[in-house]
Amino acid sequence: RRDVDAQRVANKTTVRDGNTIYEFAAYAMNYSLWHPIDSIIEQNAKSMGGHLKATRLLGQHQISVAYLPSVGSTKGTAKPTNNQGAATGPATSNYDQQSKNDSFFLEDKYKSSDRTMWIGALQYDRANRKVTDALLASNNYDYAFKQWSPRVGVTHDLTPFNQVFASLSRNFEAPMFGLTGTSTTANQAQSGVTVEFGTRGEGRDGLHQYGWDATYYHAHLQNEFLSVCANNACTTSTTTNLPKSLHQGVELGLNHLYDRQVDSRLALLYSDFRFVNNPTTGNNALPGFPPIIVRGEVLY
Repeated sequence: RRDVDAQRVANKTTVRDGNTIYEFAAYAMNYSLWHPIDSIIEQNAKSMGGHLKATRLLGQHQISVAYLPSVGSTKGTAKPTNNQGAATGPATSNYDQQSKNDSFFLEDKYKSSDRTMWIGALQYDRANRKVTDALLASNNYDYAFKQWSPRVGVTHDLTPFNQVFASLSRNFEAPMFGLTGTSTTANQAQSGVTVEFGTRGEGRDGLHQYGWDATYYHAHLQNEFLSVCANNACTTSTTTNLPKSLHQGVELGLNHLYDRQVDSRLALLYSDFRFVNNPTTGNNALPGFPPIIVRGEVLY
């Protein structure tokens, strides 16, 4: 049994002033958890954040600047259990987790012709993870992670209803609590370089309306988070950084509407996720990722 009680409120406001568009967004969430697993976990988490964004049209350029802050606080305890939902002793851990994230974003979309648009962007991310445990000092740490992430891309309209696109980007993911490390050793943030290209579009033929979105992606990752069993029975696990890994695959979405009555949709994901030149596992496939996922529906 896992009891969760959550409340969330959010707002987004957009203001247009001539050639400039301003966006103001904010959210706040309260989350309470009672979870009896190998111990009784009780948590109360509060988080808030949002973004400030300005977009201005300057000739053939569309320039956007944004700031995205967020903070979070989780206070909780862990108590031994009789596996019947009752605590059998005092708390063995009483922790206060504090997180703070700041992202700065700059993007320029340049329309070089009626059909072609070039995109250049730069993002800076900084994340802080801090834990203070009043009962278990080995849980305590205070780590910061940061990275600059550039991106370039292009879109080209073959027709008014058919587009091809491509992009090259650097990515960044700071570890969440539980993956950050120990009081003496910090895990690294996950990063990598991704290239992707594809096509999207729609068409009509008599009573038939159809659309597609197809993308191929190829990502070389560094320090990917990987959970491994700590013993043969796998009763406990640890999370470490994988030095190198490869994620590549195809994402395909198809839809068809006949006579505005029969709506068919199909989504296919093909994934090839692998270790890269690992001393133990070589170039074997990463566990836990099904190579093919297909979902479809027909609505009348």
